[in-house]
Amino acid sequence: MTTYEGAVALNKEVQISVQSLGRKQLRLTPQLTRTCYFYKIGNHQTRNNLLHTVLLIDGSASMLPYLEDLKQIVHETIHQLNVSHKLSILLFGNEFEDDWLVNQEFIIDKDLLTEELHKRLEERCGDEWTVLSSALETTFAMLTKQKDKEEIQLIVVTDGHLYPSSHSIVVEQSRCYGWMLDLAKQHVMTHIVGIGTYNLNFLTWLATTSRTGDFYPYQNLKTYRTHFKQWKSSLKKGAHQEICLFNKDYFLMAQTLHLHQPKQLLTLPQLVVTFDETLKLEQQEVPASADEVSKEIEQHFKLAYGYYLIKQRQIDDASFLLQETELFPIIHQGYSINEISRSLAAINQARYTRQALRVQSFIPLSVFELIQMILDDSFSQLYYKNEARFPIKQDDGRVTFTAQDKLYFPIIQVRASTTKQNVTFTVKVEGVAKQNQTDLKLDCYIFREYFFIEGGNLKLQTLACRLSPTLRKRFVALKLISGQLNHESEIDLIDLSRLKLTHFQCFSSDISQMMAQQLYELEQLTLRQQVLKTLISMNQSTFRLDKHQVDESINRIRSQYHVSPSGLFIPRVKSNTLAKRDAYDESFTKWSIENFPKQSEWQRLYENIQQQVLMSQENPLQLLYTRLNETKKQRLILQNKIYLLRIQSELCGQPIFYWDEVYEKEVKKQGQHTYLTTGKMLTSKQKIGEIVVCENKYYIHSTT
Repeated sequence: MTTYEGAVALNKEVQISVQSLGRKQLRLTPQLTRTCYFYKIGNHQTRNNLLHTVLLIDGSASMLPYLEDLKQIVHETIHQLNVSHKLSILLFGNEFEDDWLVNQEFIIDKDLLTEELHKRLEERCGDEWTVLSSALETTFAMLTKQKDKEEIQLIVVTDGHLYPSSHSIVVEQSRCYGWMLDLAKQHVMTHIVGIGTYNLNFLTWLATTSRTGDFYPYQNLKTYRTHFKQWKSSLKKGAHQEICLFNKDYFLMAQTLHLHQPKQLLTLPQLVVTFDETLKLEQQEVPASADEVSKEIEQHFKLAYGYYLIKQRQIDDASFLLQETELFPIIHQGYSINEISRSLAAINQARYTRQALRVQSFIPLSVFELIQMILDDSFSQLYYKNEARFPIKQDDGRVTFTAQDKLYFPIIQVRASTTKQNVTFTVKVEGVAKQNQTDLKLDCYIFREYFFIEGGNLKLQTLACRLSPTLRKRFVALKLISGQLNHESEIDLIDLSRLKLTHFQCFSSDISQMMAQQLYELEQLTLRQQVLKTLISMNQSTFRLDKHQVDESINRIRSQYHVSPSGLFIPRVKSNTLAKRDAYDESFTKWSIENFPKQSEWQRLYENIQQQVLMSQENPLQLLYTRLNETKKQRLILQNKIYLLRIQSELCGQPIFYWDEVYEKEVKKQGQHTYLTTGKMLTSKQKIGEIVVCENKYYIHSTT
């Protein structure tokens, strides 16, 4: 008779140990309470096989900003291995040019190898294509040729933004899944390391396909070192024997994976939690201990399940589960990829180390709220810090633009994208245009656009701003002011590191009605802008503006410096095609008013503006330009109010509209650098009063 407090022979080949650790009823989410049965599963098989680490490194163009991180990963991987541990490193990008930097070698001189690989990374990183499936295929081919028995771990370092050269994204992803399954059949332990602004959905699913590993965000060298030691320890224990779990609702702690169907598993030592029924292993039902599970194991499970919830972007559920822990301030309302990475890293630190967490208290004000407050304040002026200084801009070698030697330049415009999760700053950079032959100079300026938020991620940690007394008093009270530009300057430096990007409390109960009305007003302003441009074009041949009545000799001089009458430097050079390109998967969401009466509204606006022109004593062209500038300003203010909220809605999963009608539409939207990943667009509609709001949502594969 078998006792389940010790070893259990579930088959003839391997002795499997199954131990019941107790049970407890737990509330996993606000809506879900389960009776949880805890088991420890392991095997008693010892293996003396050779250990082999295979490191796949994404060498595509999107990895260039993270080159130093890649170097650190290579360094740490090499230095964690002993002389009897085999190493392979594959740099992948183009499907035809995978590069084995190290091919099945035992490392003797670690420092020398590290130095050589760092040089190779600098030379090779920046590939135009990102074809992960080819690297997995190459790895599979190499491993299946091995004659020696090896315990193999595969570490894939990538951002998950695929860019195949000869087939679609859907096909590429399918190939990746297929090769991952083939590698799993060979008992390869696979770990996925996300780096940069990664594709969370794809990488977590890829990790699930591996059956043995998990997804880990790369945060810093220290966390990677901790994970690698853990992976190496699991590798030594071996996992070649498969067993079958027949439960239909259970959780694997080692892979932080919630499953709802029977599954063949490798006998990795780990904790398994079954929900509402005892463990069914192979052909046996394992009885559960009547004891309540220990607080330590319960806490360990909550950390692992919280990790799973965050991978699924169920941030609010994870916050609920871990609300009584020191992790709560980190996890709560952390919706962006950067914030998710920080949450996952913090949970892993709590799971695998005993070091105390550095928990920073977060201020009850979001970044989106702060930027909207600044935009609504007429006195406040934002400035952009030129971290690397503005580069010298040349024009055919004849004229050179040089920026002023200033650290901060004024931001003249903040713009929320109408389709993406981006917010940009337009910066006015003042400088001089110099003729290289004569050294003569002319004052001018250029415009540059920078991301404040890109893909739902904050790009700046500090914001420079001249604040009104009211705003400054409030920000000082919140301890957001980290200093001033200098002792004599009125420009304050605002610390954004203690702010979450957004939170769901920003949505009022009447948000859908208000948003529908604002979208309608935005359509009116857009049409008004078009009417004004039409009337300006019609009147330009009859009237001239005073600002154009400038001495033609001055304009001729400006043209020699490639400077416009307004002072804008316009280089006369053709833009070269980027030598290195990469791709990103982007979500596009476009809102519109379906029943907007464009024709009748155009006629009304046209007649109204024409009447204003006839009644005014002002130069008609001057009046039209004044009205156009006013309309542009009004439109931008309203556009930002609408789309700053839309971005927040998408980040935290809080819908603004509740659609009456949702359907898929086949489209072939393809440009030079973009195309739909699925070929389908999701169209949704809701009628609010007399206004019909329409949303078109699709995913684009964009090359940059």
